[in-house]
Amino acid sequence: MEAKELRIGNWIYSNTDKDIYRVDLIESWRNYLSISAIPLTEEWLLRVGFEKTESGNYSNEEGSFELIHNNVIGFRFAVEGQYAYPEIKYVHQLQNLYFALTGLELTYEQN
Repeated sequence: MEAKELRIGNWIYSNTDKDIYRVDLIESWRNYLSISAIPLTEEWLLRVGFEKTESGNYSNEEGSFELIHNNVIGFRFAVEGQYAYPEIKYVHQLQNLYFALTGLELTYEQN
């Protein structure tokens, strides 16, 4: 993960203390070598307000995401049944795409 992929508000995983943090100042994370991207999973989609549909997609009011079965599980954004690329593999990618399309931030519901 490169710092240029992050924006203020993204969630990242700390390899040091094994916790999740919200990026407040991008500059403070640029040289921090002990962070990782958070893999996008069903658990994370549910945490940020998506629901699983009968067809196996995940949706909310702004769009839907479909699970792709490859060597690596990823998600693609679908608009009116048409898929957009690339696959979304990490939470920060979902946050960035969601914000770009809706102008809204995803909210994170901690367990």
